[in-house]
Amino acid sequence: MPVSANAMTADKATVAPESAPRLSVSLVGRLGVRFNGRPIELRTRKAGAVLSYLALLDSKQESRERLVGLLWSRSDEEKARASLRQVVRELRSMLEEAGYDGFVAERLTIGIDVGRIEVDIESVIKLAEGGRVHPLLLDTPQLDGRLLEGMDDLDPSFRVWVLAKRQTIHERLMRNLDEGLTSASVATDAKKRIAAAIVNLDPTHEYACRYLMRAHAEEGDVAGALRIYKALWDLLDRDYAMEPSSATEELVANIKLGILERAPADRAASAANDEFAVRMVRGPVLQPVAPMSPPANAPAKTRLVLRPFAMHGVDEDHSHLVQGFSQHLAACLVRFREWSVVDRPPAAVVLPAPDTAPQYCIETTAYQAGAEINIVMVLRDDTTGIYVWSESFRLGLGNWFETQQRIIRRIATALNVQLSTERLMRLAGEPDVSLELHDRWLRGQNLMSKFDPESWRRAVTIFRDAIRDNPGFSPCYSSLVQMNNIEHLVHPGIFRDLDKAKATLELAKTAVQLDPVDSRAHLCCGWSYVMALREAEAAPHMELACELNDNDPWTLLSSAHYSAICGSIEDARARAERSLALSPAPSYLEWAYHGTVRFFCGDYEGTIEACDRAQGINKVLPAWRAAALFQLGERMQAQQEIQRFVNGLRSFWVGSSTPTDEAAARWVMQAHPISVRERWEALRQSLRGGGLPVDGITHLTRS
Repeated sequence: MPVSANAMTADKATVAPESAPRLSVSLVGRLGVRFNGRPIELRTRKAGAVLSYLALLDSKQESRERLVGLLWSRSDEEKARASLRQVVRELRSMLEEAGYDGFVAERLTIGIDVGRIEVDIESVIKLAEGGRVHPLLLDTPQLDGRLLEGMDDLDPSFRVWVLAKRQTIHERLMRNLDEGLTSASVATDAKKRIAAAIVNLDPTHEYACRYLMRAHAEEGDVAGALRIYKALWDLLDRDYAMEPSSATEELVANIKLGILERAPADRAASAANDEFAVRMVRGPVLQPVAPMSPPANAPAKTRLVLRPFAMHGVDEDHSHLVQGFSQHLAACLVRFREWSVVDRPPAAVVLPAPDTAPQYCIETTAYQAGAEINIVMVLRDDTTGIYVWSESFRLGLGNWFETQQRIIRRIATALNVQLSTERLMRLAGEPDVSLELHDRWLRGQNLMSKFDPESWRRAVTIFRDAIRDNPGFSPCYSSLVQMNNIEHLVHPGIFRDLDKAKATLELAKTAVQLDPVDSRAHLCCGWSYVMALREAEAAPHMELACELNDNDPWTLLSSAHYSAICGSIEDARARAERSLALSPAPSYLEWAYHGTVRFFCGDYEGTIEACDRAQGINKVLPAWRAAALFQLGERMQAQQEIQRFVNGLRSFWVGSSTPTDEAAARWVMQAHPISVRERWEALRQSLRGGGLPVDGITHLTRS
C-alpha cells in the first residue's frame, strides 16, 4: 500500500538557506516525503518506517543490526537482514529517482545526510525551545498522538519504540512550552499562543487554561473564557471524576463578576509573578536550539530529601506495604522534573548544605493500630526548619494510589508547582489490576530486596505465579527479569547462563509491549539484550529509558554502566556525572555502579573512592578496587586486595562448584557482560596484575 505524501507545514522562517535542497519529511499524521516540491511515494510501509526512524534520530543514522531488531523482531536473522536489504534498495531507488542523493547505505550502517533533511516535528520542537509556537501545535489536537500515525502495527518492537517516542516528545514539548508560559522574557501575545498549544497537548493543564480564560476576559470575550472553563470542567468530570482546582474556580467567579480588568503593563507584571509562583523548573533537553534566556533571578531546582520511613509496631505481614509505599512514592516523585529527589540517604551520609537550591525534607512515621497502618507525613523546609505541610492517613491497598496522588498534589501545592491532572494520573496513576495482585507484587519486591537465596526463591515463585494468573501486569515481568539479570552478580558461584538469558529476554520484551512508556521496563529490556549477547539491540531501550525518566539518577547511572561496558565512554561519563548531580547522596549500590563506570573511564582514583563509599554492598567490589590499584602502580596493595576478595568470596559461595581461586576468577570475569573486548581485556590484565589466576578464561561472545 503506497505511503501518502503530506504537504509540509513547517515554519519556513526556521529553515536555514542552503545551496542543496533538502528532503522534507512529515511525521505528524501519515508519513509524507517531498523533495524539490514533489511528493515521493514509497511502495512499502517498512520503507517508510525505516525513513521515519532515521529522521527522528539526532545523528540520522543507525546500525543495520538495530533496524533488524526493531522492524523484523519476529523473523530469523537471515530472513530479517534480507528484508532490510530489500527496503534499502527501495529507499535508494525512490530517493535517487527523485534526484535526492543524501541517502547513505554502508555495510554496517544506514543513514541520511544530517544537513540535507528537514523534519516537521523537529521544527516544532526547535520553535518551542525558543518560546515560539509552530502552527502544527495549534492546528493538531494532541499532536504527539498523531506522530508516526499508522506505524504502530508494523512490528511489536517498533510499536514499543513508537509509543515511547510519542511520550518523550510530548514531555519535551510540554517542558519547553511550560518554560515559555512562565517566562518574563516572552511577550504576552506569544504566551497566549503558548497557552493554546499547551491546552491542545494536555487539555487538563489548568494553569494554561486559566491563562487563556484570563486573556479572553481581558479582551472582553467573556463567553470565550467561559467556554474554556466548561470544556475543562466537562473533561475532568467525565474522564477523572474530578472538579477544577480552587484557583480555577476563583478565576471563573471573578470573570462572571466582571472584576478582572487589567492594563497590559499590569498583565506583564502578573506574568513575572506567575513565573515565580509556578516555579516551572525543567531539566536540560537534548540539543537545544535558540533557547530562551533564563531570567537572572530564576529559582534553582528544589531538592526533596525523602527520609527512610520510621516504623513502630508494624508486624511482618504489613511491613511490605510500608516499604513498598516508600519505594513507590520515591519512584513516582523522581519522575517529576520540577524537583530532584534524594531517596532515603544512608544515616551516615551527610547531605550537602542547601546553597541556592531550596531543600525540603519529607519525614514519615508508620505505626500499626490493630489491622490498620497509619501514616504521619511532614514536609519540612531544611533552611528555616519550618514545617510547611503535614498530613495523617490510613494506608491500605484500597487507597494506595489515591493516597500517593494526594501526597504528590500536596507537595506540589506547598512548593507552588503546577501539575496537570492528566500528568499526575499518568505518572502516579493506578494500574488496572486487582488489589490482591498488587499486594503479591509488593511482597515479591520486598523479598527480592533481601538478596539472600531463600528470599529470592520465594520472590521468583511469587512473580511467576502472578504472571501465570494475570499475564497482563508488566511490573511482575520486569521484576522477574531484573532478578534473572543480576542473580549471578548477587550470588557468588552462580554463573551466567545464555539459555536462561534468552528466555529472560522474551519476558523483558513482553514487559515493554505491555507498558511501552515504563522506563524501568525499557531498562530491564536493554540489559536483557546485553545478557543475551545482543548488546547493539539494547541501545534503543537504554536511550528510551533515559528519555522517559531523565530526572531519575538510577536510570541514568544504569545506562551509564551499559555505555561503559558496551558503548561510548563519553556517554558513560556524561550520564554518570548527570546522575551524581541529581543525587548528591548516592546509595551504596549507586556508588558501586559509579566505581565500575569510573574504571572504564580511566579514573582509577575515583574507582577506589566509589568502591570505598559503596561499603561492600556487593561481593565483586574488592576486585574492581584491586584492578584500580594495579592501574595506579600499587601492585602489592592490589595483591592484598585480591586475596581479601577471594577469601571473602568463599564465605558467600552458593554455587555447586568448589570456590577455588580459579573459580573466583572465572566468576568475576563473567559477572559483568562486558561486550567491548578491549575493555574486558583491560580488566583481565589488571586482575592478573593483582594475582588473580585469569589465564585461560575466554571472552564470552555471541557464536
